[in-house]
Amino acid sequence: MIYISVPYTGTAKETQERMEYVFAYFAYLANQQIHAMSPVLIGHQLIIRGAVTPSHDFWLPYSREMLRSSDEVHVLTVLGFDSSRGVSFEVTEAIEFGKPVTFVDPITFQPHVDQNECLARVITSNIV
Repeated sequence: MIYISVPYTGTAKETQERMEYVFAYFAYLANQQIHAMSPVLIGHQLIIRGAVTPSHDFWLPYSREMLRSSDEVHVLTVLGFDSSRGVSFEVTEAIEFGKPVTFVDPITFQPHVDQNECLARVITSNIV
């Protein structure tokens, strides 16, 4: 199971654009019979309906449990991925759980050439 990580918090336009990327990547994986999950896929519809809060305090424990049951983490490198508190948390937790982390281009769905640079950007720009 692949855990898809993407920043959520931002302007309405940024959030919508990020949702489109995560939907497209999820469909890309599903069409290859690769199972995936993301708290953004589940949470967005609940949040816009006012059924749950968008706060980090609410979502981080939920994300931790999803990460625990995943096999690996794919981070979509959309604008803001390297300054997102949530992405930083997810990457840090994945590493602690011994899960591989791959940084994926949100347009081509291909892994970035320099995975270490992406990781360094996420880790050094955020304190979880």
